[in-house]
Amino acid sequence: MEMTNVKIQMSNIMLFKYSVVFIALAEVLSFLSFQYPQTSAWFFGVASVIAIALTIRRLEYGVMLVFGELVIGSFGRMLEISIGGFDISIRMALWLVVLVVWFSRAIQKRRVSFYHSNLFKPYVALAVILGWGIVWGIIRGNPLGLIFLDVNNYLYFALIFPVYDVLSSSDALRRVGAVIATAIGYVAVKTIALFYIFSHELFRLQDALYAWSRASHLVEITNMDPAIILSRIFMQSQIWLVFGVFMLLGVLFMSLRASASAAKQSYQRDDDGHLKGEPKRDHKIASASGLAMTTGLLILSLAAIIASFSRSFWLSLAITFIVLVAVLLAVMREKLKTVGRFIAIATGIGVLSVGLVIISMQFPIPQSTASPDLIKNRAGKFTGEAAVSSRYAQIKPLLESIKNHPVLGSGFGTS
Repeated sequence: MEMTNVKIQMSNIMLFKYSVVFIALAEVLSFLSFQYPQTSAWFFGVASVIAIALTIRRLEYGVMLVFGELVIGSFGRMLEISIGGFDISIRMALWLVVLVVWFSRAIQKRRVSFYHSNLFKPYVALAVILGWGIVWGIIRGNPLGLIFLDVNNYLYFALIFPVYDVLSSSDALRRVGAVIATAIGYVAVKTIALFYIFSHELFRLQDALYAWSRASHLVEITNMDPAIILSRIFMQSQIWLVFGVFMLLGVLFMSLRASASAAKQSYQRDDDGHLKGEPKRDHKIASASGLAMTTGLLILSLAAIIASFSRSFWLSLAITFIVLVAVLLAVMREKLKTVGRFIAIATGIGVLSVGLVIISMQFPIPQSTASPDLIKNRAGKFTGEAAVSSRYAQIKPLLESIKNHPVLGSGFGTS
């Protein structure tokens, strides 16, 4: 058992290293293709060939690439080429590569594992609904271009077939999970690094990064106040940080519970009632190093979410955490001490995350004019801004449109 754990740890370390290398390579190729547009087709081709080779060698590698790009790529346009006026992104290319390789192997084996899954029938129902949306949109005369733009994102659901094949193995699930965790950690570190850069007088670097991020749709960088040097760093990819926070909170709670159980069962008593034996070795989830890593990732992820200045993320985190605590208090009544420790540690992590953001914005090298009051003001202001007002303004027209076709819908492509 000990040897198995060592092998798993070594495997995770190697996966982490390779994941970092591939993520860094993707970022470098994306930046170079922006700086030198004439090379974009070449870099896209190189990335596609690497993806094809890895996926043919092992379908699991292709699934890793898909999930890794999905986490770090925001809109999926880190690399793209234009053919006949149609833009093809690296996300589309990875989607196609994985599906084609999986489909060719499914034909050879004459077996589709997902057909035997409990998820198959719900997926058929989803496919019927999507199919109806397409047909009804065409019948109603909606423009085909708009129909495609509405439908194309749903095509990603087709990846359930290769993903199910790969993740049916618990070892593969662990490995793909390690890649996703690394990518989430990278998004957190990147957010904090950009937050530091755009809250200090690093104007030449800011110009280059802003232009690249805007062109590739990776990051939305918006100045918070014309009078100060501070910008919010928002990425669509940061939604993965929200998921990651609650997965890590789950790991944290299980670690605390395992530690509490181990403390009670560390020793056995002999016939005379005296303690004997050595402390039991606890599972690795409760180890000090595991707890430290979980805490560190939580601090980074929460700090990145704060640096996004997205009140939607902030509100969803706060509400979900309150619900989580309420459920734990209701279900884990015999573990109230553990729940209390969990709440205390989670609160401390939140405080440290805010501290990391404040340090990032006010670190005096180079000069910064940012103030922590911006965080407080942002958290307390839910009215009077254009973004907030526009969202409220959309509610009534949407409800009116739904009333027009409450059962059959309006079909894809409705504007």
